[in-house]
Amino acid sequence: MIRKLLLAFGLIVLPAFAYGETLLPKKLSQEEIAAAVDARKTVDQSAEGYKDIIINRSADQAFESGIFVSGPTRAEASAPGGYGNDEFMYFISGEATLTSADGSTTTVRAGEGMTVPKGWVGVFETKGYTKLYVAYYGQKAEQ
Repeated sequence: MIRKLLLAFGLIVLPAFAYGETLLPKKLSQEEIAAAVDARKTVDQSAEGYKDIIINRSADQAFESGIFVSGPTRAEASAPGGYGNDEFMYFISGEATLTSADGSTTTVRAGEGMTVPKGWVGVFETKGYTKLYVAYYGQKAEQ
């Protein structure tokens, strides 16, 4: 009885399969990753020379995964908002050094990963890299 009431008021979220949808995981082989980078399937490219190859984006655009290729860059994530999302990065090639607001540094190289929390304040510097990333942007504002 309580379950029916909660369901009626939308307080129970049903999984996608309850609506007849089949959601499937997306696997990427080494060859597919290399082909995506080489094919330059660019979604976003700036004059600064980076490529953002989005592999998957959730329907609500709060979650995204992909491959990011960057040339030499120095970027500041400054207060009050700091870094705009939570992100896990796994470096395929190159390296980057992050200098936090307190002066501490973290360097990540090919074969290593790191997590940068939303709100992080500091400087991101690199001579160039390629990374796999998973980013969580949180709930998007209504448009």
